[in-house]
Amino acid sequence: MNHPDFEPARLLLNNRPLDDFYGLSPAEMHHLLYDAYGEKSPLGLRSDIENSTLDGIPFFRMTEEFLRIISRDKSIKLTPLGALPRKTLHELYGHKLITEDIIEAGFSKLSREQDSTAITTVHLNTLVLGVVKKAKGRLSLTKKTRV
Repeated sequence: MNHPDFEPARLLLNNRPLDDFYGLSPAEMHHLLYDAYGEKSPLGLRSDIENSTLDGIPFFRMTEEFLRIISRDKSIKLTPLGALPRKTLHELYGHKLITEDIIEAGFSKLSREQDSTAITTVHLNTLVLGVVKKAKGRLSLTKKTRV
């Protein structure tokens, strides 16, 4: 019994943009989820973006402020669970680049890193990008990081 070759159909399905993925294909979503900064990922880092453009993006400004804090203090001592200390949280949040509605409304306070999704994302993203390193319970800049 001859079986048809399903490979072309599979490739078409996996590379077709889907509305559920905001125009990304299943293959692109796979790379975005499991190798976000890899060669095949739809997410890419560009070096030719103007500083004025980056200055208009709150997430990049917050990342920049985070790196400045680490550079100024030489390193940041993390909590025993590996989170940022309150002093750093309050300094970063104090720039009001990205705010949390529940904190701004007064229903909650910024007492731990998980209280701000943006700060948690900045922390994790800088680790994944390799611009900060974690060693012996401290965060410090890597050699390739320029602030």
